[in-house]
Amino acid sequence: MTRSIKTTKNYGQFRFIRGNRAVSPLHLERLIASMREKYVPTPIIINEDNEIIDGQHRFSAAKHLGLPLYYFRTLNGSGLEDVRIINTINRTWTNNDHLKSFMEKERDEHPDTFATKPYHLFDWLKRTYSLPFQIVMNLVGADPFHKAQDFKKGNLKIKDFSQAKVDAIYLHSMKEFYEHWRKRSFLSAMCSLMKQSVFDRKRWVRKIGINRTKLIQCTNTNDYIGLMEYIYNWNERDKVTFKRKLNG
Repeated sequence: MTRSIKTTKNYGQFRFIRGNRAVSPLHLERLIASMREKYVPTPIIINEDNEIIDGQHRFSAAKHLGLPLYYFRTLNGSGLEDVRIINTINRTWTNNDHLKSFMEKERDEHPDTFATKPYHLFDWLKRTYSLPFQIVMNLVGADPFHKAQDFKKGNLKIKDFSQAKVDAIYLHSMKEFYEHWRKRSFLSAMCSLMKQSVFDRKRWVRKIGINRTKLIQCTNTNDYIGLMEYIYNWNERDKVTFKRKLNG
């Protein structure tokens, strides 16, 4: 394989290889936003027929923004099988990869106070209370998309760590009542209820304490909310209705 990297704005000379994965509109949108903010040239790989072996999204984003496209050409007749191999080998950064990376940055930049910085506090909550990543994101006040992107850019902000800790302790206490308490859909339902003004935490603990057997596994967050509503209202005159999640 020859790795002589070239650059061009003649996007029309390249084409997608038949049988490759379709371009994801959501991934492309995120990549365009990232490249618009800061363009880090990463070459695409093409074969002798100018078919893109690796980098469909990078190509599409660069074309959309009118940025110079960096590429190099393989000389070994690469085709769809090579595309599959590349996609199998490549591993994108996980949320935990980003977390560990920014924790190292905090240690380097704040050697005496790194433990009080956002990524270290996030990691502490996650480890101490055995909570899934997305649930901790919820507790620290991050919405599903925009704040998740901030997290990956090193811009994590925790609105109220004291409250996040209180909420984490409350969620962790559910292990006393429910075997599958760490299931993400269950914890997501709990987070939803905890934000609703009609939800009383003490009442829920009391109800679940005497109705453990009624709490069964559900398939999604809204099913859990419905079951929780039933248990919460069991044998009560002042019944309440919990809001469901739109994407539950």
